[in-house]
Amino acid sequence: MAPTWQRRNDVLWRRSLDSVIVFGADGGEPLTLAGTGPAVWALLEGPITLAALSEQLAERFNTSIETVKDDVSSLLRHLEEAGAIDSHPGEGCGELITAQPQTGR
Repeated sequence: MAPTWQRRNDVLWRRSLDSVIVFGADGGEPLTLAGTGPAVWALLEGPITLAALSEQLAERFNTSIETVKDDVSSLLRHLEEAGAIDSHPGEGCGELITAQPQTGR
């Protein structure tokens, strides 16, 4: 299964007329989510995969999943770095293994 993301319960945030202001757990500057950001934030209320998030947003904003997926991936990384959301590995996901380049002998 794919990893999921979810808003942290201890993060303060407020909805304004056309944006969401998030006060990340890292104590840094508040983040302002405008445009499609409030829709992303609403969907992060419960655990959700990147694929499900992208599909729902693409349908809602009448655009391609590929376009949404790239933008949402970037936003998720930014929110996670700020301590506003947590990611959870999917079921069956283990430690990431990367290939090491082989050297000639």
